[in-house]
Amino acid sequence: MLVLIRGDPAFTKTEVIGLDILAPRHPKLYGLVVSRLGYEINPTTNVVSNARGTVDESCRPDASGRQICLKPFMYPTDVVNILLETGGFSLNAVTCQGNSILMASKSAVPASKDALLKSYRKRLRDDIGSMTSNFQEIIRLCKVEEETQINRATQCEEDAFEMQVRAANMVRAGESLMKLISDIKQYLILNDFPSVNDAIAHNSKMFLNLQETCDCKLTTLRDDLATDLYELEEEYYSSQYK
Repeated sequence: MLVLIRGDPAFTKTEVIGLDILAPRHPKLYGLVVSRLGYEINPTTNVVSNARGTVDESCRPDASGRQICLKPFMYPTDVVNILLETGGFSLNAVTCQGNSILMASKSAVPASKDALLKSYRKRLRDDIGSMTSNFQEIIRLCKVEEETQINRATQCEEDAFEMQVRAANMVRAGESLMKLISDIKQYLILNDFPSVNDAIAHNSKMFLNLQETCDCKLTTLRDDLATDLYELEEEYYSSQYK
C-alpha cells in the first residue's frame, strides 16, 4: 500500500493521504497509528475523530465517505517517524515541491511483530543513551576548571545554561520512555493473544465450576424443600384443622 505525507517541515501542519486503506486490512494497527497521530478512533466503525471526539476539518471525510486525508497538527518529520516506527512503513521516495516536502511511504508487510519489537528496542536504546550522555555531561560541568581567558562569571552562566539544556534533554528522554511504556502496554493488550486466550479459558473454567456449585446447591435446596413440604402435608392432613 502507498501513503503520501505532505507538509512544510517548518510548520506543524501535515497531510497524510491514503492511510485509511489500512483500516479494513489491519484495524488494530490502524488504530495504533492513528492514536499516535493525535486522533481517536471508533473500533466498531473505524471513524477517526479528534481528541475531543468530534470530526473536524483535520479528519473530515470526502464526498464518498472516506477519510482519505488526515491533517494532524504535527511536523511532517514526526509523522514520517511514527509511520516508520509504529506502522512498519519504509520510506520509498522524497520529493521537493515548492516550499513543502512530498514523501511517499509504502509498506508491503505492515508492522510485523519483529519490526515493532525492533523499533521499541531502538527507541529504548536511544532514550537511555540520551539520558546517560546528558547526565555525564552535567557531571563533567561540575568539575572546577583552571583559570582561562573566559571570565569566571561568563563561564558560570554558560555552564548553567548548558546544564539547563541537558536537563531538559533528560526530561524529554524520560517522557519518551514513558510513551514507549504506554505503546508497549497497548501493543500487548492488542496482540497478546495467548494471554487473552488463557484468561478466557481460566474465566470459562471458573464460571463452569461456579455453575456446577450453584446447581448442586439448588438441587440440595430442592430436595430439602420437597422433604419439608411432605412432612408439612403429613402434619396438616393428620391434624384437626384439615
